[in-house]
Amino acid sequence: MVELDHSFSTGKPIDESWQTVLDLDRLIPYVQGGSVTERTGPEGAKAEILVRMGAMSMKFTGTVTLVERDDDAHRAVLEVKSREAGGQGFANATVTFALNDGGGTVHT
Repeated sequence: MVELDHSFSTGKPIDESWQTVLDLDRLIPYVQGGSVTERTGPEGAKAEILVRMGAMSMKFTGTVTLVERDDDAHRAVLEVKSREAGGQGFANATVTFALNDGGGTVHT
């Protein structure tokens, strides 16, 4: 298992950033190569991501679901489940956003 921690700055008020995190149609394309292919409900979406490593590229398709939400703490947990299109690989993740005024952290 790999764990990643990142901080980020937006320069935006916390409530504006919070609305972006909750809106999967806006959030998923922030991941390079990511796109929403279908909404499955207010807290879920089917998505794909094209990952490029040098001359090699792989496409993963799967689901992104908001599984936890704490509006007061501005904390959200997303569950990502995906498989490599046409292959045997998979990439699953739990992504936790914790926001503050002007940015926040992401734990994957």
